[in-house]
Formats: sequence, structure tokens, C-alpha cells
Amino acid sequence: VLEVGLTIASFTYGGLLGAFLLGRLVPQANQRGALTGIVLGLAAMLWVSTTSVAWPWYVLIGTTVTFVTGLVVSHFTRRSQA
Repeated sequence: VLEVGLTIASFTYGGLLGAFLLGRLVPQANQRGALTGIVLGLAAMLWVSTTSVAWPWYVLIGTTVTFVTGLVVSHFTRRSQA
């Protein structure tokens, strides 16, 4: 039961941590980048859950996908607004 609960929690923890780190470490990050990162991070977690990757890696994968996606989207949307 504990393993199932932690697996389910790992889906959202990656996106949450990625958005937090994006907001704290990247001053030019914006809302559009963070939200896009969270959505793609959750989509990546759905895909990863169908593979043989162990659940403790879910947070790291979700955080990385969310942070990198948010960084790229924030960079491009900031340029177009300026």
C-alpha cells in the first residue's frame, strides 16, 4: 500500500518541484512557461509509468521535464512579448 501511495504522489511531486525551481532559479521565467512545463511533465510521467522505470525516479524525471520545458517556453514567450 505504501509503494502504491508513493508512486501516485510521485506523479505530481516532479511537476511541483520543477515549477518551484523554475520560479526560484530563473528570474525571466513566466507563467506560460511554468504551466506548459507542468502539463508536459505530467504527460511525461504518464508515458514513463508505462515503461519499466522504477517509481523513485519519477520525481527526478518529472522535475527535469518540467524545468527544461518551462525554461525553453519562458525564453521564447519572453522574446515575442518584448
